[in-house]
Amino acid sequence: MWFILSSLLLTSATFAQTSKREYKIVNATEASVNPESKAVKNFKRSHPEVTNESWSVENGYYFVKFKEGDVKNKIAYTPYGKIDYSLKMYINEKKLPRSVKAAVKSTYYDYKIVDGQELQLKNKVIYLVKITDSNTWKTIRVSNGELEEIENYSNVISPCR
Repeated sequence: MWFILSSLLLTSATFAQTSKREYKIVNATEASVNPESKAVKNFKRSHPEVTNESWSVENGYYFVKFKEGDVKNKIAYTPYGKIDYSLKMYINEKKLPRSVKAAVKSTYYDYKIVDGQELQLKNKVIYLVKITDSNTWKTIRVSNGELEEIENYSNVISPCR
């Protein structure tokens, strides 16, 4: 009995030591996602708390999707493991940066912020903020403190109804 118990403890201790160095690829859409790739290693280094990410590879680029709290994230890595772009999707205005909320609310003060996206390129950050009032949906692009209305949809009721 003592032999069985000690061998189980030794086996679990060995597994614990080796599992620290391994990277688990969850929901990979292609078998070619290599856990030893620079993209995976760089992601694990910069996001050590993320454990349930989903990877895919397309044209040599690595894509990872994951959630941090209420924020959905997507990062694209080059074949050399460098970040090409990252995208954050905020499901409500609480998670948007204050400066972005303030800029939108200063012009569109009668509108409610529904959600937003943050796109980080090499040297640029662009926010797309969806807003609404009782009759209209708009998308506002915020970049370098400047606002630009890029979509405007009005709720039009057809007279044929």
